[in-house]
Amino acid sequence: MRIYDTALTKAELDAIFTAIPEPSAALFAGLGLLALLRRRRL
Repeated sequence: MRIYDTALTKAELDAIFTAIPEPSAALFAGLGLLALLRRRRL
């Protein structure tokens, strides 16, 4: 966890929040990957 003693710029805020994917998006990506892997094995 970082502690800042100055205000963050818009670019810094964008970099922080774009690096963290939405949990549901990660879940759907994982499910899609599992479906692809399963489909290949069958």
